[in-house]
Amino acid sequence: MARKWLYVLFVLRDFISLFAAYLSLQLRARLHRLTYKLVAQPKNVVVIGGSFAGWFLVDTLSKSLPTGWRVILIEKNSHFHYTWLWPRMVGVPGHDYKSAVPYPTSHPQAAEGIVLKKRGTVISIETGAVVLEGGERVPFEYLGLTTGSSPRFPSGLTPLSKGTVVKYFQGLQEQVKAAGSIVLVGGGPVGVEIGTDIKSRYPDKRSGETVEYDLLINCTGQRIDSSLMKEFSPDSIGPDGGILVNSYLQILKVPPTKASAMAEVHANIFAAGDVATLPASLTGGSSVPKMGRAASVQGMLVAKNIVRAIQGKKPQAYRLNSLDRGLKLTLGLNKALLYMTDGDAEAINHQRDPTLRTVARRDDTLPLRVANLCNEVIYAGILTQSGTGPGTGGFKLDPNGKNDLAVSADWVGRVWGRTNCTFFDNAGSMNSSNPGGTACATGDCGNLVECQGAGGPATLAEFTYASPQNQSFYDISLVDGYNLPIAIRSLVSESDKPYLADIPPNLVNPVCIGSASLLAPPGDTSDQDLGTNSSYPLPLEQIVSLSEVADWCPFPLLVLPPEKPGDGVYPYPDDKIKRPIFSPCKSACSKWNKPQYCCTGSHDDPSSCKPSYYSTQAKKVCPDAYSFAYDDKTSTFIIPQGAGFEVVFCPSGRSSNILATFGPQLLELAQTGHVTRAIRDLATNKTWIDEHKSDAKPVVGQDLLGEKSLFALVILVFWMCVW
Repeated sequence: MARKWLYVLFVLRDFISLFAAYLSLQLRARLHRLTYKLVAQPKNVVVIGGSFAGWFLVDTLSKSLPTGWRVILIEKNSHFHYTWLWPRMVGVPGHDYKSAVPYPTSHPQAAEGIVLKKRGTVISIETGAVVLEGGERVPFEYLGLTTGSSPRFPSGLTPLSKGTVVKYFQGLQEQVKAAGSIVLVGGGPVGVEIGTDIKSRYPDKRSGETVEYDLLINCTGQRIDSSLMKEFSPDSIGPDGGILVNSYLQILKVPPTKASAMAEVHANIFAAGDVATLPASLTGGSSVPKMGRAASVQGMLVAKNIVRAIQGKKPQAYRLNSLDRGLKLTLGLNKALLYMTDGDAEAINHQRDPTLRTVARRDDTLPLRVANLCNEVIYAGILTQSGTGPGTGGFKLDPNGKNDLAVSADWVGRVWGRTNCTFFDNAGSMNSSNPGGTACATGDCGNLVECQGAGGPATLAEFTYASPQNQSFYDISLVDGYNLPIAIRSLVSESDKPYLADIPPNLVNPVCIGSASLLAPPGDTSDQDLGTNSSYPLPLEQIVSLSEVADWCPFPLLVLPPEKPGDGVYPYPDDKIKRPIFSPCKSACSKWNKPQYCCTGSHDDPSSCKPSYYSTQAKKVCPDAYSFAYDDKTSTFIIPQGAGFEVVFCPSGRSSNILATFGPQLLELAQTGHVTRAIRDLATNKTWIDEHKSDAKPVVGQDLLGEKSLFALVILVFWMCVW
């Protein structure tokens, strides 16, 4: 056994080498962003799989591909999953949410247009193209296969979502806690880490070696995901199921036993990471662990060799280093073993880590319900800004459909509806019939079913479920635009907490109807099911007419303006032109991106940023909605935290006028956290509500956020500026 100094030398040598390469790449990336230019029809480098090898391959290409080329990442999952954390999540609760990180919508530090991400599953490889589920064909000049491997533990989680993973491990943690005896099948790193963690935390657990057991966990290794290449080039698959590669990580066409001295390769197809079986000339015949560090280095080398091929240069060979073979194995909650080798010598170092402690789960989850009352299919979009989201970024909702989701009690995020969508299964599409070639006519989020970032201008429902003041904040926002009527229903009536269940529903359920087709005539009081009833009548706006709602959007801001008349000239004024029934609208900020409309730059202050004509029109049809960034005093709903919410697309009736009608009462509720008898009496007084709602104006000189809620104001203004 080598001395400890040999271990230190291994680490220093290879760490310095990798760090120097990283610095060099970052310096070149700065210059690359200045020199790379967009072209109309770039050539494609396609990468299948976005885990360690795939991500580093894409990242390196994004900083080095020449003009005229781009990289397309095809990944079936919405989140990057740190699978090496999974074993520790079995015996130590509270860390399960940490293993999944959402893929960014734009690649960090990359030149515009050089990276395209597609959410989808590749079903086959053809010469010069890959085929996705749904039939979309993506051509390539070079292909990187970084499909990795699937561990037998946990099983049945494909494709992975954050919500599915968290739910799986929380259930398994309960089984571990309840089991008297546990059997682990497999004594590799996964089995050892799970077993030692469980034994450290539950020392009374018995071995199940007598065959009888309460819980069995299969830790018998990984299945290499090489099926795509097996169909395309069967002789490229090695005895272990991996894809055979040469020292440049190009895929061999035939196994070495059948090859000549110069093995024939697929010169433009590479493999890296767990899926690649390295040649014996590199490994010396010894095994190389499947791990993220080695995969990352291999991905970077594939990127370098693709760029060198484009430039007509010779490829570089892969070199194993001690970090590629190194392994840190945890042995319980505060001990670990470090193993290093260069193939000849080896070093083992024992170390003591800070104790991994259980993190108490916040109790827990609260409902987030999404319902579609539209007469057509709507695709919901969901963006999680903090907390644990519902495990999905979007989904299809049929007419009268509903989806009951759950989010963490501290969730911050938004929900919106997307219209007129066409998708190739889950991969998205470039639907040329929509503006800009997007998959959805309005609210599109990068041609993806499950949104990974913000969408186009749309009516938003925004939420902060919890705050340091023990309050929930929510609003309907038209700051970026309008596409669908929306209502938010606070689920206080479903709460088992008396201080929430006592809140009158007509104080907390805002409605925005800016579409004439769903607007009831003035005087109507029968909004669809929004949690209110005759005992608690909802204050409704009763002034604007059907014609005013049909034409409220300033003509230049229409997303889908009507076609020109026969002579090709618009009459004046534009508002005399008949508009389509579906008439989505951009805000002045979204359309022109000027400081005076967006409240940025010299206008980043309530005193200098005033409502635009769009904002005043939006406020006229939807009094309870945000119309511009500093409209928070007349647009934010604040209630005691602890209740969930329902978002309803296409409610019919009239827009609500709650904040102007019950402004002082809502301010009192926000400040005290409970409903007084006086508030309840007014909420049931239909005569008083009718007298106040028609001519109600926002409360002047009072901040509905209260003295203790500056934190929430900062959050909400930030939302408005960055959406």
